[in-house]
Amino acid sequence: MQALVHAENYLRDKLKSKESLYQLTIEINHAQEGQTTAFITLRDTKNARAGQIYVEKALHSGLQKTVLLTDKQVKNCAIIHAATFTDDHSQTLLPLLSYFALRQARIWQCHNIIALNQENKLLRLAPLAYLPRIFAQQLSYSIYQAYEACDETERAFIQTYFIYEILDTFKLWVTNLFQDSWFSSIKTRSISKEQYVSTLYNLHAFVKHTTRLAARCVAFCESRELRNHYIHHLKGEINHEVIIESDLKALHADVDYLLQANVAHPATEAFMVLQESITGFKQDAVLMMACPFIAEGMTANISSQFVDDLHATIKTWGIKSPESVSRFLTSHMKTDGGDDGHWVRVIMMMDKFIKTENQLQQFLNTLQLAMSSYARGLNANIDDMELWRLQQSHAILEKSTI
Repeated sequence: MQALVHAENYLRDKLKSKESLYQLTIEINHAQEGQTTAFITLRDTKNARAGQIYVEKALHSGLQKTVLLTDKQVKNCAIIHAATFTDDHSQTLLPLLSYFALRQARIWQCHNIIALNQENKLLRLAPLAYLPRIFAQQLSYSIYQAYEACDETERAFIQTYFIYEILDTFKLWVTNLFQDSWFSSIKTRSISKEQYVSTLYNLHAFVKHTTRLAARCVAFCESRELRNHYIHHLKGEINHEVIIESDLKALHADVDYLLQANVAHPATEAFMVLQESITGFKQDAVLMMACPFIAEGMTANISSQFVDDLHATIKTWGIKSPESVSRFLTSHMKTDGGDDGHWVRVIMMMDKFIKTENQLQQFLNTLQLAMSSYARGLNANIDDMELWRLQQSHAILEKSTI
């Protein structure tokens, strides 16, 4: 995933250019028994402070086995353990350490936090009614309390890691997406022509609105820098739906129906409704960046092998020039990727304009909605149209009747 490398290089160079008061180290261990643990170490050399805390996934943990909690109860939970410090003075690092422990749990897609005691008062943990020796709280509430307990310098340090959490969340999603139905059908060269046409139909349903949504952001955006970002984005998206129409014409698909009567798949519509809500109701140009971030991030990180597999599959449909029907997908790999592509520009803007924990929580919620609807919409072109794809059992049956 080359575009992710460019993004990580940008963030690394940015981090090197600034002298930080704190040194943060996160070490993640995966045990053979399925346990996952993260050790967070924080050092403040200027003030001679240091501390460590660790957090682990509750699923398959020793605690789960000891208190007999079910997988369903703990599948989205993390266990936070007591922090340790080099001296009493270092205990003032507790809010910052707690924040980064809970941040890691959030990256793991955990929604609840568990502890064996209430020593960490700032997390507002409370005993479970049916198991009072276990203390718990919703993660979003506890991490907000930890953030609020930090001073201005500590919050500024936390803000520099917001973009890393967003990228880690995206990386987990896109890695899974590349293993899902749609990308697997390309990798195995089994996608049918009908499924591919359906894909282009549904992509067209939201691509045709991209410039109008960007224009709305330009209209209500108060920040000149962010407004200019959307103007640049808008210019780069003009008439991209026409490329899809050209691909479909080369496939001899019904483009008139597409333009006049086609209604997108409900999951694709969900992705559209999300964007319409952000721009029409919330009018929040920062939250809106979540949508191009995941859509462009996907195409920016597609490998060249994808193109080879796609073109090889298209040839099996009897199309001699696969390039003539795949211009949209392949062209966006170039415009969205690279160290000067659309995607890195979006990352730069997110890094600058997401400033508080509350704003980050709202952005992460929007990001999850965008990722979920986009993935479901893409995979539906395969999963809901399996009738049009040759199955192994049919191939065996065909051979047996010859």
